[in-house]
This record gives sequence, C-alpha cells and structure tokens, in this order.
Amino acid sequence: MSTSTEFDTAKRWRKLAVELGGVIGRSNRPVCLLLGAGASLSSGCPTTGEVFATFEEATQARFDGMDLMRAIQTIPEHERQDCLRPLFADAVPSSGYLALATLAQYRRVIVLNLNWDDMFIQACHRVGAAVAAFDIASDPGTWVSATQSETGVVDIHLHGIVGEECRFGTLETLSFPSETERFLVENGLRQTTVCLGASINGENDLPGLFRQHLIRSDPMRPTSQHWYFVRGAANFDANDRLRQALTRASSLTYISDTDIDFDEVATLMVDRALALISGGAPK
Repeated sequence: MSTSTEFDTAKRWRKLAVELGGVIGRSNRPVCLLLGAGASLSSGCPTTGEVFATFEEATQARFDGMDLMRAIQTIPEHERQDCLRPLFADAVPSSGYLALATLAQYRRVIVLNLNWDDMFIQACHRVGAAVAAFDIASDPGTWVSATQSETGVVDIHLHGIVGEECRFGTLETLSFPSETERFLVENGLRQTTVCLGASINGENDLPGLFRQHLIRSDPMRPTSQHWYFVRGAANFDANDRLRQALTRASSLTYISDTDIDFDEVATLMVDRALALISGGAPK
C-alpha cells in the first residue's frame, strides 16, 4: 500500500497508526516490532551517518582508499566500543519507547532490533514491564527461554548491543544462519509486525530472512499482517525483493512520508490498543 502525492499522507499515517492500535487491542496475539535507527533518534542516539563518520575519522589513515564497510571487521571489538560508547552516552528513552514498553504489560512484544542501543530496555525498567534482551548471536538456548511469557518484551538485537558487540561491516551483516532465520520467522514475522524507523533498504541480511518468511507462509491464506511506517519521501519504495516477499507472505500496509514520527506513531497505536484491552491491570 503506497502513498499518493495527491493524498494527505500526514493525516493518513496517523489514521493508520490508530487503526493498527485497534488490530492489536482486539487480539491476544503477540506483537512484533522491527526497529531501525530512526526509532532511536528522538532518544538521542546517533544516526547511521554519524556512526559511519565516527569510524571513518578513527580509521582514515589505516583505511585510506578502502571501503570502510568491508574493512571495519578488521578493527578489534574493544576499539569499536571505544568509538561508539560516547555516541550513546546521553541517550534516554523517548515517549515512543515508553508507550511501547507500556503495551508490553498487556501483550507480549517481540522486538527485532536493528539497533545497538538499550532504549527499549531502559523504557521497560521505567514503566515496570518485564524485559529479556539478548544478541541473536548468543547461545540459542537463550532464545527459547526468553520467548515463553504471555507479556513483557523480548528484545532481540540482530546486530549486537553497544557495550558488548556491534556488527557493522558488510561481511558481518551478510546473512543469518538458517536456524536463526527460522527462529525469527516463527517468533517474530509470523505475528502482527510493525516496522518503525527502518527503511528496509540496503540491508544485507533481511532479504534472506524475509524469503524464509515467504517459504513458511501460504500466499493464498496469509497468517500475519505487516505494517510499515517509513520516514522517507512520498512514494519512497523499500527494497523491492523485500516488499515482494512480504506482499506474498502477509497482508501488507505500507506508507512512507517525510513527516512520519516514531514517537507519535507509537503513542497513537498504543493509546488505541490500551483503550480496547479489557481488564485494566497488567497481567
């Protein structure tokens, strides 16, 4: 579902956020969030460009004339962390993260996190929501135990966590092992999935993951629905291979606009969901 230049997209993405909240509020199914760097900008986290510039400045003599994205994996992890930690030092979770963490008191929220930051973890601690966070590169035994509860956040970092390990280079983010893809599809993409702050354009490892989602789905009877709020120019299209796989595997709602705001989408969505959830008290 693409935007039209003749459509009031600013009003439409807000309406879609509220409608999505209704979908979530009427269902007991878990919610999957696919979060990119744009989701954390209002929390004070760096842009991808700022991260790139930091690494470029730190390695300009060593990597002169080289492709940084292919050379970066030769830098020891401790040096990467020395470069990255200052960029995240003053970050605090925004209203959008706090809203999503509040939803997790009533529904299980699976986060496929493309970011290194711990904003979701901090937000959960602030509102009192249970959270289990781990790097997808960790022991698979960790994955299973973290996905059993009916409520709370399962924060799965696909490219590492700042302070531990951060994967950035082309070869480091080329693809996921098949076992990892199966886990992410079954526990994430087969649920109602919301993409915020990620253009899904230029990612190396997502095409394979989305292909697995397609393989494990019945195109004639989609079992999940995906909602993509992409902050980009009107009619901006994400990676065609990803969109084709998604359209065939899921019911897809996609909108792009330069004014889409992560905090507002999250707040509108959660407010509507909570208004529909009966009981009042967290489970």
